[in-house]
Amino acid sequence: MNLHGTNPQWYKACYREGFPACAAAFPDSPDLLACLKKLNTVQAVNEAVKDPARVKVLSHTDCWNNNIMFKYEDDKATDVKLVDWQTPSYRPPTFDLVVLFIYQSWDIFHNQRDAILEHYYQELQKTLGEKKSAGLHLYTLDELKADFRADCAIGVFERMLFAAELLPSQQPGLLRILQEVKDWGGI
Repeated sequence: MNLHGTNPQWYKACYREGFPACAAAFPDSPDLLACLKKLNTVQAVNEAVKDPARVKVLSHTDCWNNNIMFKYEDDKATDVKLVDWQTPSYRPPTFDLVVLFIYQSWDIFHNQRDAILEHYYQELQKTLGEKKSAGLHLYTLDELKADFRADCAIGVFERMLFAAELLPSQQPGLLRILQEVKDWGGI
């Protein structure tokens, strides 16, 4: 199974093209850039998808801001929908989350992450069935959080594909996100 059903060579080429833009944005972070330069998650994604021990759900696989629509009533969001379902696949539940989070601000990534992951976990449990087995065992919130941290390299890889679109105002927040993921051992 290829990432997004696309040739992994395409992803590697896009990453190599996006990396110079990232390097230009973060010239004072040579250690981080060295880690990013070696990053290749195509094989890791394929292994995680095939791992029978990992919980799997229907994943959008292109979950980012432009593929989310909100319905508002009186300036309050009342509904949300994921659109552009052209590449769904069966993956661990954290895959869409890491891609979505890597495009967010530092505040959301760092300060709001636990609340969002907890809400996601509660909704996942409703879908799977409260306290029911999700494959080989009960899937806990702590396991979801650990999977999120471990899978963040996938989100980083996806973000670097489009690093040329990185606005100067986004650079400080993204640098902090990348550093935190590096500190976790994710990259």
